[in-house]
Amino acid sequence: MKRPTSVTVFGVLNIVFGVFGLLSLLFAAAFLAAAKATGAHRPLVFETLHSHVYRVWTTVSLPLGFVAAGVLVVAGVGLLVMKRWARVMTIVYAIYALVQALAGIAITFTVLLPAAVEASSRRGPEAIAAIAGFVGAIVGGVLGLAYPILLLIFMTRPRVVEAFRASEGTPLSSS
Repeated sequence: MKRPTSVTVFGVLNIVFGVFGLLSLLFAAAFLAAAKATGAHRPLVFETLHSHVYRVWTTVSLPLGFVAAGVLVVAGVGLLVMKRWARVMTIVYAIYALVQALAGIAITFTVLLPAAVEASSRRGPEAIAAIAGFVGAIVGGVLGLAYPILLLIFMTRPRVVEAFRASEGTPLSSS
C-alpha cells in the first residue's frame, strides 16, 4: 500500500508549523519579558500583565506551547516515516491544540476585551492598538482551530488508518 499523500503533506506541515511555533514562542517570551520591564508606561500592557488570569494563562500556556510545538515536529518526522505512534501523537496534539485555541479565545474575551475597551476610551494610538490587538487575537484564535480540525479529519480517515496498520512490516512509498 502506498503512503497516502495527506500523510506526507501533514508530516511536512507538522514540521513547518512546529518549527514556526517554537520560534514564535521564543519571540512571545521575549516580548513578555520586555513588556514587564516597560509595561508601566503603556496602560493596555500594564492592565493585561497585572491580570491574575492572564499571568496564570501565560505561565501555563507558554511552556505547554513549547512542548506541543516540539511534539508537532517529532510527530511530523514520524508521519513521514509512517510510524503508528506519529499518527496517534498527531491526534493527541490536535486535541490539545483545539482545547488550547478555545481557551485562548476565552482568555481574549475575559482579559483582553475589558482591557481593550478601557484603552479604547482613551484617544490616540493606544486605542487603535487595543482594538487591533483584540481583533487580531480573535481572528488568530479562530484560524488556530483550522489546522487541528484538519489533522483530526485526515488522521482518522479509513485509508490513513489502514496505511499505518499496513506500514508495520512493509516500507511504503509516497503516492
